[in-house]
Amino acid sequence: MLEEQFRWGGGHRAAISLAYERCPQQALRRLSVLDNQGVGATIFVEPTDVLEDPVAWRRALGSAHELGSATLHPVTLDGTLPNWTLAMINDDLATSDELLEDFDPTPAGRPFAAPGPLLYCADGAYEQLLIDRYRWILGGANGVNHPVFCNTHSLSTLKVNEDTIGETLDALEDGVDRGAWCILSFDLRTEVTRRFHDAFLEVVPNSLERVLWQPISQVGAILAGFRSKLAVR
Repeated sequence: MLEEQFRWGGGHRAAISLAYERCPQQALRRLSVLDNQGVGATIFVEPTDVLEDPVAWRRALGSAHELGSATLHPVTLDGTLPNWTLAMINDDLATSDELLEDFDPTPAGRPFAAPGPLLYCADGAYEQLLIDRYRWILGGANGVNHPVFCNTHSLSTLKVNEDTIGETLDALEDGVDRGAWCILSFDLRTEVTRRFHDAFLEVVPNSLERVLWQPISQVGAILAGFRSKLAVR
């Protein structure tokens, strides 16, 4: 069975990626906590986020972290863009990616956070446009990702906010037990979630034995390598 053929490697039994889809400045302030734990993260931003303080972002972003794109988030709440054409969306994404590349070249491909579940514009669906541009896309589904069968163009996440902390921890524990890829997406807009985040990072990475903690594109590259080997058999 494919499940039995797949191995995370290095003795790891599961993988966890930390993602920040909201409040990138709050995430920026916490990179030292992540560095102390040896944990790399994916921070989803718009170019304006990094251009506000480029020196701080250049200083903070080392090889352990990566920038993901959340370019369309400010212009839609649910993913619909009725006044935009496909060409307009593509141009906006291309400009954003070019600006982000100056701060953080991501060889394995920059992850993208879908702005909502309804990916429609004036020309119809724009989901394929995203798929053509990005290898790893965070979708709207809640849950963990099976390392062999997950859809990398619609990755599930465990969203952490003050209303979901308990159930998210239960889902994380279950996902690790099943050898899954767990993407924890932190919403740091409230003080409750920020306190939980900081306490979580002080304790959990060292308490979870043999778990691979890496950004989304690095974990995704492991899955892509496994699938490539299957394709040439």
